[in-house]
Amino acid sequence: MRGEALGELELPVLLIVQKERGEAYGWLIQYRLFLHFRRQLALGTICKTLHRLEAKGYAQSRWGSPRPEPGGRGRKLYTITANGSAALESGVHHLSVTLENSVVMAWGTRVGKRSAANKATSAPAERYSAGASLSPVRSSSHSAMSGVVPPNTATPRL
Repeated sequence: MRGEALGELELPVLLIVQKERGEAYGWLIQYRLFLHFRRQLALGTICKTLHRLEAKGYAQSRWGSPRPEPGGRGRKLYTITANGSAALESGVHHLSVTLENSVVMAWGTRVGKRSAANKATSAPAERYSAGASLSPVRSSSHSAMSGVVPPNTATPRL
């Protein structure tokens, strides 16, 4: 099972595992997925994903120290492996190429590579291909992220 591509859920989970630098555990990953990706998932789903990443050789786990409360057990902590880092880099690259190709198909141009004639044109219909179904919103008062709701800092329901 080693050397396989990352799945839809494996990419963000592995990204969080890398970001936490060896201190990632199930509930923390669940919280980060909700906070940053707006994905509310069951803890069992996340644990299965972590086990899949371990089977592929992209992550490894170890038991942390017991928690201070009476009867507290240690958390299973995950860290990314060298193969996992390579797979994550490849997955992120694949995702960025896919998104760029989607923009090209929808708008008829590559991101950041418009010609001088297109830059000088002010009308969106003239700037992008006539067959594009999406028209960009160009307003000096709105940023590209104006329709995005800021992340909620509340914890997900468990």
